[in-house]
Amino acid sequence: AFFGAEFEETTAEAAAEAQEATAETTEVEMASEVAKATERQVFFGAELNRVPKTMMTLCYDSYGQIGKVLKFKELPVPTPGPGQVLVKVNAAALNPLDYKVMAGHFKTVFPRSLPAVPGCEASGTVVAVGPAGVEAYSPHFKDGVEVPSTYPRVGDEVWADVTTDGGGMAEYVVVNVGALASKPSNLSHEEAAAMPVAGTTALVALRDAAKLTEGESVLILGGAGGCGSLAVQIAKSLGAGRIVTTASNSNTAALLSLGADEVVDYRQYVKWHEQLAGQKFDVVLDCVGGRANWAAAKAEGGVLGPEGRFVTIAGDTTDPLGEPLTKTRLIKSALRLLGRKIRGRVVGQQYVSFYKTPSRSSLQDLKALVETGAVVPVIDRVYPLSAEGGMDLFSRAMNRALGCNECTSSGKVVLSVDHDDLRIEKLTAEGQARVDAREKKKQAYFVAIKEAEVVTAK
Repeated sequence: AFFGAEFEETTAEAAAEAQEATAETTEVEMASEVAKATERQVFFGAELNRVPKTMMTLCYDSYGQIGKVLKFKELPVPTPGPGQVLVKVNAAALNPLDYKVMAGHFKTVFPRSLPAVPGCEASGTVVAVGPAGVEAYSPHFKDGVEVPSTYPRVGDEVWADVTTDGGGMAEYVVVNVGALASKPSNLSHEEAAAMPVAGTTALVALRDAAKLTEGESVLILGGAGGCGSLAVQIAKSLGAGRIVTTASNSNTAALLSLGADEVVDYRQYVKWHEQLAGQKFDVVLDCVGGRANWAAAKAEGGVLGPEGRFVTIAGDTTDPLGEPLTKTRLIKSALRLLGRKIRGRVVGQQYVSFYKTPSRSSLQDLKALVETGAVVPVIDRVYPLSAEGGMDLFSRAMNRALGCNECTSSGKVVLSVDHDDLRIEKLTAEGQARVDAREKKKQAYFVAIKEAEVVTAK
């Protein structure tokens, strides 16, 4: 509050001094006054935006059930290394990968350093740049002509895909320069945070993996999820001739408004592939997972066309909360994938198990679609970065994954980061701790006095 007030005051003073300048004031005097005012603004502005040494986070010190391991805890602010930047987070979003990693399903294959902070996608402002490897952040000269930076610079608003290391559910996160891009100008931070992972996954799956072309038909399994709701819109923007998706009946109107031509209620007694019997699709995008979906699509009389492409972002798992990924299971999955690839070459139907890595170019392509209005974020709920907010966030997402009747809405669950509230809360806690320490010291003093009186009396 102090530095913010001083910053505003120096700004107002500079404006007042400029207005009061008379004709007799020399240019040198004016330049000197402006320089002083600017110096004060820079100082107080820097103090206002100074990166602290610690930050509040949602994190876990061990793997296990969310309710037992998730903590609202203070950790050191990370330092960006070569080729990295530090982003002040305004919002982050939850993905299924977050609670699967926290549960320890991938610890034998892809272990995380503990304590770990979840959050695969975030939106915020660049506040610091690594010591080397990010020269592209600064404009440079070529043949006497200034070439603008190819990446956002300090102070620019960005959205980021931090799938590799996580860390979005904190006040600050370190991001590799190849995993972020300028935030779409028409989105808030909460809206932007809901899209980097889900949006680029849907885009690359349909455009690159499925090679969806104009006029082709596409079936999207799980259209109400974070990825599925964006996939419907991206398929529309790619010129799909017919878009059908599966979802609960409560999400039908929303998905039709996003561009779906038909919504199949998967909760009906008749299964989705039976409801679509007789129809053929050029592309099937599976956002749900399970061997049954592939089996139903490729079966004789199934929905996958003779030259169709079946793309899955969820694999064969049947547990919506994930299953432990052991080395044995990984080998079996690889063998099944190989068998499906060979089958595809024989019969023509292709099976693609898809996993996307963070890509700046994909974020830029998605940004272009967002800024033209072709794709809009779909948000279910927004929660604050706090102990209660964190538990509510994970509970909401996991209940939706399990198909609870109370959690049937579409879109992403998002975490909003209010740095001012967190700082005030921290200062209040520190102040209370000081009061408690003084009270404890005072009580100890009185106890010592009484003990001394007893000794004196004896």
